[in-house]
Amino acid sequence: MTKTFSASILAQAIAQDLLIISAESCLGDVLELIKQTHEHNSGQSGERIKSPRNGHLCVLVIADAQIVGILTQSDLLRLMVINSGGKEIRNEIKVAEVMTQPVITLRKSEVEDAFTPLNLLRQHHISYLPLVDEHNYPIGLFTLNDLLPIIDFTEINNHREKMQSESLLTAIANRIQTSLDLQIILDTTVQEIRQFLQTDRVIAYRFEPDWSGIIVAESVVPQWSSLLDRTITDPHFQEHMVEPYKNGRIQVTDNIYQGNLTECHRDFLIQIEVKAIIVVPILNGDQLWGLLAAQECAKVRHWEGLTISLLQNLATHIGIAIQQSSTMMQLQRLNQELESKIVKRTTALQNSENRLDLIVSNISEGILIANQEGRIVFANPSASRIFGIEVQQLKGILIGVPNIVHNQFEITYFSHDGKIGESEFQVVPITWDQEPAYLISIHDITERQQAEAKLLKTQMDLAEAQKIAHVGSWEFDVFTQTVSWSPELYRIFKLNPEEIELTYEEISKYFHPPDWHTLDDLITHAIKFGESYEVDLQIIRGDGSTGYIFAQGNPRRNAAGEISYLFGTALDISDRKQTEMQLQLTNQELSRATRLKDEFLANMSHELRTPLNAILGMTEGLQDEVFGSVNERQMKALQTVERSSSHLLALINDILDVAKIESGQIELDFAPTNISTLCQSSLAFIKQQSLNKRIQLEIKVPQDLPEQMLDERRMRQVLINLLNNAMKFTPEGGRISLEVSQQQNWLHFAIADTGIGISSDNIKKLFQPFVQIDSALNRQYTGTGLGLALVKQMVELHGGKVGLTSELGIGSCFTIDLPIVSDSISKAIASDQPLDQPLKNLVTDLPDAEYKQLSPLILIADDNDANTITVSSYLSAKGYRMILAQNGKEAIAMAKAHHPDIILMDIQMPVMDGLEAIKLIRLDPDLTKIPIIALTALAMPDDRERCLTAGASDYLAKPVKLKQLVSSIQQVLGVS
Repeated sequence: MTKTFSASILAQAIAQDLLIISAESCLGDVLELIKQTHEHNSGQSGERIKSPRNGHLCVLVIADAQIVGILTQSDLLRLMVINSGGKEIRNEIKVAEVMTQPVITLRKSEVEDAFTPLNLLRQHHISYLPLVDEHNYPIGLFTLNDLLPIIDFTEINNHREKMQSESLLTAIANRIQTSLDLQIILDTTVQEIRQFLQTDRVIAYRFEPDWSGIIVAESVVPQWSSLLDRTITDPHFQEHMVEPYKNGRIQVTDNIYQGNLTECHRDFLIQIEVKAIIVVPILNGDQLWGLLAAQECAKVRHWEGLTISLLQNLATHIGIAIQQSSTMMQLQRLNQELESKIVKRTTALQNSENRLDLIVSNISEGILIANQEGRIVFANPSASRIFGIEVQQLKGILIGVPNIVHNQFEITYFSHDGKIGESEFQVVPITWDQEPAYLISIHDITERQQAEAKLLKTQMDLAEAQKIAHVGSWEFDVFTQTVSWSPELYRIFKLNPEEIELTYEEISKYFHPPDWHTLDDLITHAIKFGESYEVDLQIIRGDGSTGYIFAQGNPRRNAAGEISYLFGTALDISDRKQTEMQLQLTNQELSRATRLKDEFLANMSHELRTPLNAILGMTEGLQDEVFGSVNERQMKALQTVERSSSHLLALINDILDVAKIESGQIELDFAPTNISTLCQSSLAFIKQQSLNKRIQLEIKVPQDLPEQMLDERRMRQVLINLLNNAMKFTPEGGRISLEVSQQQNWLHFAIADTGIGISSDNIKKLFQPFVQIDSALNRQYTGTGLGLALVKQMVELHGGKVGLTSELGIGSCFTIDLPIVSDSISKAIASDQPLDQPLKNLVTDLPDAEYKQLSPLILIADDNDANTITVSSYLSAKGYRMILAQNGKEAIAMAKAHHPDIILMDIQMPVMDGLEAIKLIRLDPDLTKIPIIALTALAMPDDRERCLTAGASDYLAKPVKLKQLVSSIQQVLGVS
């Protein structure tokens, strides 16, 4: 409702005789001024006191001729109560220290009617509203008591209802803030809403996930049915109302029979006795939690705007109680309703807005219309958005367009919100409301300018990145045969872009000729078939030096589908190429060193094993009294010779095993192995030494351990090595234990001793080849320093790991953990044993009578007389017949002449070596079935394979134990 007042009536509500005081005045001056007011003294109170007015105990405070604060009698009384202890404050406190600031004011030019100041008083909940001039100097004062007499009773009644509504809202809001019980908040809220609205029923309704719901709080007049705890399913709501309520929609129905309701929804309302209803959503953040509804059951009812606003505010406060958040939906809804009313009341404005909307809807650019003087009379939303100024604020601005008609130009501007923008302007004269005017079109090019700046920055960043990464880029125009390079590509080729004109033919001189032909072929292929390429190329730089690039090319097609240009990159890989070439040279040197090492080891093995073979063989023959009986003293001497020779052989074997492992050529002979037997046989090797040193041996092996897939010989070698070390470093009277256990999927060996122990600094040196930790120990305990290195490498070849704990002077414990292979895998592997497995070291002594009865003929081919005499003497003593050859050629001739039962063939012989002889024998149909045992002192990783491939039936490495040789001969000949 709008009411018009004359200036004289409105002036009655303005108090013009004001109490004004300077902000620098003391509080005593204010008290004196108020005292004079009560005494109706119209005189002057001093230089800083101006025109007190009787009846209004409100002092206006000014500074620099502008109002800066306000001081009321309530403020003074509060100060006096606070300082009731008797302290003198009159001349100690400045007015500026206690005044209320900032102060709400109203300019005289903004006063349209009595509602203007009244609304400000209501909005800010203040009692005094100073009226100021254009310079912010106070010229009057509004109070609620002065305004109410000139407003009609209806407006006063509306104001009273609003105040009551706000009071109720404040009370409920305070209760919501102080209560943590949502149910109490809901129960109290619906009760007080029903009492205030004098309606029949108020409910709070909570949704379930399927959009059914339950009444969780209710206040209802006794004669109407209660809906509390009732579950309600409304199909109309689920289909049509969920999304609107999520967006803050409310339902206001004065009469369900006249409202715009669907039939099913009306039937539902009739069922719950409703004739008029208001429903507002309760939002939990952006989720629809439920509804707050006020219902009339006895009669229809027109719901006032105040009632609607109250329910909306309460629903918001309930939402705050649920999630401590607020929403601006109600304010937006009120603004929309207000805009709708303005549109309906102003037909002329509506027509104008429709006309402008038609223009704006077809133009995406900003539009300004200026009158003949150059002042803006119209602005569309796009212009407002561009300048960051509201449309109404744009109106009236003078832009002086007559001087720039028909011009098109760009400007940089600062929008009202502080942002910098770029726009393109064009001015055209038009007629507007039958008057000359100017149409100004504005195209916001801020994003375009920003994109151009961003593109420039990207190009600069790309150039910098290419410089850092030494990657250049290039383009080749297929039709013009021109090439463009990035700055980094010029740097890679060490060329000055100002001194060279790039063409396809020109750049060919900067490539190594064979590489240019390769590149030319790739480019031709890419243009023809549209395929990308990658290639390493050698380049010739501008300064004559050479380098390498990794070039990539990708074809691009034009709109007609033709390949019109190529785009690519070039990475400078000169350093990488240099490193690769250096690495290649290093690898070649390393390969040569490895080959030389293998050759050295092979030669040393042959030179050492050959005499050892004769020494051990002759010693073994003497011990077996093949050459006659020996006395006890001689036997001890022979045993000493055998031990020393065996020790030397063990050292040689350790060196060769390390070489095999390092070259990756060692092969494990996996077979099902009984762990208990393995441990017992390993322990037997040190039993005699333990008796001599009075060392106690302990073994703990579970009897139920299944067989494991191991290389039994290698693992026995590992255990014997560790046990020998324990025996070597354990003093007399000590203890050595071997314990085996199963720990989840691992087989755990532990060899513990009470020996001298190892310091923590030396533990990490133990498993390195050719390293012994203490030079003093080297002299006391001999060895190569290879034993533990072999242990570690052998265990790791089995997929296991070696550990050590030790304490100096206390003892050591070496551990081995091997992965357990399941029984099914063991059986599968065991059933597929290859036929060329190494022979077991089993010594079987057959009676001499059986050998004499069989009397096989053996051809021995060996150029070393000592070996020949040793072996032939021993075999003769066992009843074999012998024929001898000095080289491979003689061996072939004697084989053809005598057809021996078996041939013992040495590999390294003059004239013709053993491998060549074996191959030729196998080519002779008459000799092809004669068994051949290859004997060699090389014993390198691939010797066995080479011998078997040539045609040997078996292979033995020198020095050969004579009993083992007899066993092998028996096995090859099939003698039991």
